[in-house]
Amino acid sequence: MIKNRANSVRTKDEDGYTRRAGCVCFRTDQEKEVLLISSSRHPGRWVVPSGGVEPGEEPKEAAVREVVEEAGVRGKLGRFLGEFQNDVNQSRTAVYVLIVTEELERWQEGRFCPKIWSWFSVDEAKIKLTEKPYLLFYEAWLQSNTSGSSSVNMINVSYITDVLYGGVDFSLPGNGGWECVEFLTSKQRVIETVVYETFTLFVFWKMLGRVSIPRELPAYREGTGVGKRLLLVLLCLIFGIEIGFKFATKQVIFLLNPCHVVTAIQIYLLAGPPSKRVLCVFRVQNYLLFGALQAIIFPVVNTRLVSQKMPWFPSNLSSQMSLYNTLQGPFTLEPVWDFTWATLTFTLFSFYMLLFLQPLGMILHVNLNNMMCPALSDPFSGPYYRIIACCHQPALMFLIGKVFCIIGHEFVTLLYRTQQEKLE
Repeated sequence: MIKNRANSVRTKDEDGYTRRAGCVCFRTDQEKEVLLISSSRHPGRWVVPSGGVEPGEEPKEAAVREVVEEAGVRGKLGRFLGEFQNDVNQSRTAVYVLIVTEELERWQEGRFCPKIWSWFSVDEAKIKLTEKPYLLFYEAWLQSNTSGSSSVNMINVSYITDVLYGGVDFSLPGNGGWECVEFLTSKQRVIETVVYETFTLFVFWKMLGRVSIPRELPAYREGTGVGKRLLLVLLCLIFGIEIGFKFATKQVIFLLNPCHVVTAIQIYLLAGPPSKRVLCVFRVQNYLLFGALQAIIFPVVNTRLVSQKMPWFPSNLSSQMSLYNTLQGPFTLEPVWDFTWATLTFTLFSFYMLLFLQPLGMILHVNLNNMMCPALSDPFSGPYYRIIACCHQPALMFLIGKVFCIIGHEFVTLLYRTQQEKLE
């Protein structure tokens, strides 16, 4: 967290960005230990001392002043590391190296916000600084300082991580950060993951040889190509807007959430040539549609408005009805009382959530699909919300998936009956 103090005057550059300055403070010239600061309000969130440049002040002067005020140390100002631009907060921070020569005995940055500071090894500092994505600038420099990487590589790494999740606001409840990471103990996470995934692996192994796949694909029903292509264009447009929004707000990481993955799968189904592989993907995604409905019933409105989420369920439903409308070829549903595909989907969904999204979220501190901590709208919020989800998520998957299965069969029966009546 790079903080702009409320009692300071913010100066801006010619582009309207707030001018800031800070230092990466080292204990000695060998640059083996790094000074990081925290606060009593947010203990455990370690940052580099920095702050705003005051009117008439040079960045290097501001950097030295901020180190005294924020960290309570003085030292010898060293080389200029570069200027870090944060488009989310509309700020540019000039960063210098400072070798600490004096640690003040007593100091307090503000009446209500005393600072805490501590020395860390370079390796420890690299881990601590990953709490806020835009502090990866400093982490990338520390890495390049120890590994000999070029400044060009540092900038590229910083840019990629910034676009990937630099715009994620960890101050919003349920978005991520240390509080979200520590919502459950490591022991509980490991036990839940091992027990549940052992069970799902066993079920997956049992289901692989039992799913029903037709030997040959039926022919397409004639006269459905135009509507299918039109819906494909519409779905690509909606998904393209969402992708653009994620890039513009630097939250690309959230495209990994299941709702977006299902949309990408439906685009593949609408665009892909007929094959048994398409048939298998079609039957699996039929049981993933519960997520879009669930997002509408229990919307997470603290990060995005419900109106922004509304297009997803109708678009997913429209795509599904279009696939039903072209039923035959690869878009054939299994019998209603065949639960093998539903069970297989349940295991694949479990693997994706616990073995992919969970470790990725823990590493980046981003709450991907609420694997680290519950959403504000979760009616089962609490220390056992994931255990409860292991029950209600499969139940919704089977229930809503079978509803779509029944609708699909009835839709096709009605469609072909009407077509047959016209021929007669």
